[in-house]
Amino acid sequence: MKLTIYPSELFGKLVAPPSKSMTQRAIAAGLLAEGLTRIINPSVCNDSLAALQMASDLGACTEMNVHEWLIKPGNKPRQNELNCGESGLAMRMFAPIASLSDVPLHSLG
Repeated sequence: MKLTIYPSELFGKLVAPPSKSMTQRAIAAGLLAEGLTRIINPSVCNDSLAALQMASDLGACTEMNVHEWLIKPGNKPRQNELNCGESGLAMRMFAPIASLSDVPLHSLG
């Protein structure tokens, strides 16, 4: 068999699959950052949703859109209980962040 390969160009857009752990890390960073954080193409899973809820409970204003999540940091906890669900990563990341609060908090996870 004889094949001929001709030079060509590729076009299009590739979207990498989202990462659960990177999404949670971005949420934690957004909680600690100054200004608005945009997480584009977040991993929508129970662990990420728990992390987003924990950020909100710790005082952040959060908004979920189809392709991005927005986090505006805050420092006044709305809850005295944090629920990380079954996410060990969220527990390990948000426990030290919660300790920055002047309000006594405890975990349900």
